[in-house]
Amino acid sequence: MRNSKWHLIALTALVVVAAIVGAQVAPLLSPEYESRAKTVKPDDAAGRFELGAWAFKQGLFQEAEIEADKLLALDKADQRGKYLKSAAEFYRTGKYGTVDVSAGTVVPPPPPRTGAVVFDLSDEEVDQLYRQLGDKRMTEFRELSKTWITPKCAAADCHGNPDKSRFYLKTQNPLDKRTLAENVKSIEQFVNKLDLGSSRILLVALAPADKHPGGAVFRTENDPGYRALKAWVTGLPGMWGP
Repeated sequence: MRNSKWHLIALTALVVVAAIVGAQVAPLLSPEYESRAKTVKPDDAAGRFELGAWAFKQGLFQEAEIEADKLLALDKADQRGKYLKSAAEFYRTGKYGTVDVSAGTVVPPPPPRTGAVVFDLSDEEVDQLYRQLGDKRMTEFRELSKTWITPKCAAADCHGNPDKSRFYLKTQNPLDKRTLAENVKSIEQFVNKLDLGSSRILLVALAPADKHPGGAVFRTENDPGYRALKAWVTGLPGMWGP
């Protein structure tokens, strides 16, 4: 009888410990997320992505990752799921780097450097960029380069010199198809594809001299040049679309 009593006590203790451990392992999820999740059917891929995107924008990275896993369970090749999962992990773990939209992967940040990355694209890479962005957007960039970007930013003592800054704009034949494509790639380094409107290229264009050695490129957000640049940047392919 005594042994049975101790067995019962031991079993009860194990159950309590298991419950505590289970509570610690189970993720604490946002009540609003859980409420929204109940309305999404298990096989609704579009709904899953929409919920994951909402969670990500709210800073609920664990919840966004859960939805990404559900998307990938429906289709392991789903690019939205791959991208959402890598982006959520990226912010949840604090392992900041570059999120590669096309591959759905996170690339670790590069080592510090003093000079700029110089893009030398092949004919195939140039054509691929034009296909990706479209002739209309590249024509817009050509006009931006002619009117604002090259005259204001690509001086020899500024971004026209790869030894002066991490941001380098090629100035030889600046309106040539290849040069335009290579300068787009340079600008893309400073585009935040998770939130296009907060891209560094836009912030720096208005920054004073203590934050940008060249000072403000445009005086206000109402400057026609700034409005044109912002419209172009925020129209680029991003995580959530343009």
